[in-house]
Amino acid sequence: MLNTHIGYQMALIGVTVLSVVLLVATCMFFRKRRRWVLSLQAEHDRLDEVFEASPVGMVMLNDRMDIVRLNSAAAQMAKGEPATVWIDKRPGDLMQCSHRSVDARGCGEGDECWLCPMRKVIDSVIGDGLSVRRVEAPMVLVCEGGVKTVWLRMGARPFQFQGRRHVIVAVDDITENKKSEEKLEEATLELERLNAEIQCANAAKGQFLANMSHEIRTPLNGIIGMTGLLTGTAMSDEQREYVETIYASGEALLVVVNDILDFSKIEADKMVLENESFDLQKCVEEAVRLVTPAATKKKLELICQMDDTLPPLWIGDGGRLRQVLVNLLTNSIKFTERGEIVVACAGQKQDNGTYQLDFSVRDTGVGIPPAQQAKLFQSFSQVDAAAARCGGGGTGLGLAISKRLCEMMGGGLSVESKGIPGQGAVLRFSIKVQRETEARNAAFGKPHDSLAGKRLLIVDDNQTSREQLKRQAEMWRMAATAVASGKAALDCLGKSEPFEVALLDYTMPDMNGLKLADEIRKCPGGGKLPLVLLSPLGGRVTEGDRTRVDVCLCKPAFSAHLQEALAALFDGHPATPTGNDAHVQMPLDGEMARLHPLKILLAEDNVVNQKVVVRLLEKLGYSADVTADGNEVVDAVKQSRYDLVLMDVQMPGLDGEQATIRIRRELPPERQPWIVATTANVMKGDRERYLSDGMDDYIPKPIRVEHLADVLRTVQPLAERAAQQVAKRV
Repeated sequence: MLNTHIGYQMALIGVTVLSVVLLVATCMFFRKRRRWVLSLQAEHDRLDEVFEASPVGMVMLNDRMDIVRLNSAAAQMAKGEPATVWIDKRPGDLMQCSHRSVDARGCGEGDECWLCPMRKVIDSVIGDGLSVRRVEAPMVLVCEGGVKTVWLRMGARPFQFQGRRHVIVAVDDITENKKSEEKLEEATLELERLNAEIQCANAAKGQFLANMSHEIRTPLNGIIGMTGLLTGTAMSDEQREYVETIYASGEALLVVVNDILDFSKIEADKMVLENESFDLQKCVEEAVRLVTPAATKKKLELICQMDDTLPPLWIGDGGRLRQVLVNLLTNSIKFTERGEIVVACAGQKQDNGTYQLDFSVRDTGVGIPPAQQAKLFQSFSQVDAAAARCGGGGTGLGLAISKRLCEMMGGGLSVESKGIPGQGAVLRFSIKVQRETEARNAAFGKPHDSLAGKRLLIVDDNQTSREQLKRQAEMWRMAATAVASGKAALDCLGKSEPFEVALLDYTMPDMNGLKLADEIRKCPGGGKLPLVLLSPLGGRVTEGDRTRVDVCLCKPAFSAHLQEALAALFDGHPATPTGNDAHVQMPLDGEMARLHPLKILLAEDNVVNQKVVVRLLEKLGYSADVTADGNEVVDAVKQSRYDLVLMDVQMPGLDGEQATIRIRRELPPERQPWIVATTANVMKGDRERYLSDGMDDYIPKPIRVEHLADVLRTVQPLAERAAQQVAKRV
């Protein structure tokens, strides 16, 4: 019994302990479950907050397409009623099919087709098992006061809830975005239309400029050509004055035309720069040579200072550089009554491997007041005394064009002046260029060794010119002494070691260069001293005067010319005059035709221009057959052998380009003449087009006798070319 009782008590204790354990476990379970439920409820509340606070409309649909839930953003897209109003309703109550009338609810397929685009999205998600599907489409929303069409971006995603498939749809109103896109598209189309109109306008402008160039230059060719020929005939002083005035007026008008054409090309973005090898010193000297007559007429000293350490050859647009220099020099000469014009050039290497060439044109003219300098580079602007610098007294474009050209070449143009008469102005500009290869520069030329160590006497009253000549001589390793007057020169000759050559300026006060030469000849040993006279271009030095010195050079004495003349004296070669016309290889007179005979055909429909070219050819000793249209040209070259055809481009019937193409196609190689275009068309690309047609060269109108002579020198007679053709075949 006792054992039974004890066993009963033990069992009771075990049950009690187990009950307690179970009770504790149950309490712990319900506590943990409560925490879990509270956590789920908190997460659910947070999701509800996110769902409700989302700026994007959120709509939850069950598998029957009933609205289970939607947030305020979705409700506000429609009638603005609380979201709870739409529970268990269908989207068709909020929206209609956008491609049906607003009174129609759906597409005739019952309430199920409440919105075609959204229905396709939802069906694809549910039916195809896609996880996400998006679409943008116009919708018609049922709103307060009626309906409105909006653009909606919709995305649908399926999920399981309470064992059933549901769909959550995100809806975003992108109407404003679409309106912006439509405006942007309209603006783009408008911009494209405007660009097309601008291109058409630019094309018309280019054609207009080409026509204007031709129409203006054609009569100018007659004016300048005929008056130039007339100046070479016997006239009274009064008649000569009239003719020279007409000629100068024609030249001035040509400058105006060129400025307007250049400015128009820059404005129309039609200006294209060349990128070719050019000789820097030659480019600067050609610019100086062009303005030398104007400077000489005003008795101005024109000085060219080149940095002799610079290599001679560069890659860039030498023609445009020369144009800028001519513009600046012309303006300086115009507004300088006495003193000097100095053009200087230096250079420096840039970090990117290019080089910057720095130029300056300094004068001793009226100057430019600081208050007016800002207007100096404005187009069509002329202000007070210095303003005409902008265009040489004409269009007001000269410096504006120069500034734009400098900027196109990677540099700029600026002015320095205090506006004090006599102190003048300094115009500075720079351009970017590439250096030519070392091999080409090395082969270009070196100083003459025969000049090294030679003792040179320089006599020039202008300090700048005197210092420049001395600097050049020292670059050639000569021992140079420079003085400012004839008296000082004679004193030097009597006191120092004997000089081996002397440079004498012609225009000096008290004792000019020729008088000094005569005095030197009287000095002991002076009769054998080589004398080089530096005289102004077109100065008063006669042929008899030239015999009183060994060499006569025109000022400014360019470095290469002066070096060659001095070297010729020491090398024992005849010292020939080499001034500003040193490039001329044949005389500009009747002897040229005898030395270089050519049979010439002129194709020109304008009677005045016919006369001009024929007279210019006669001045050089040539005669020419004349035709008036392209068909006559083709017939003429088939019937007779011509060395040269001067081909006007614009002719009636068959124009010059078409005639050239026919000649190149229909004549055998041994009968092909040299064809040179003579045209008033000077727009960019004209020359290249004529050469591509088969022409060999190009002369712009107005035709200059010097330019014509240069072209004639390059023409090889037909017989010589035919012989070369035969030799090649053999």
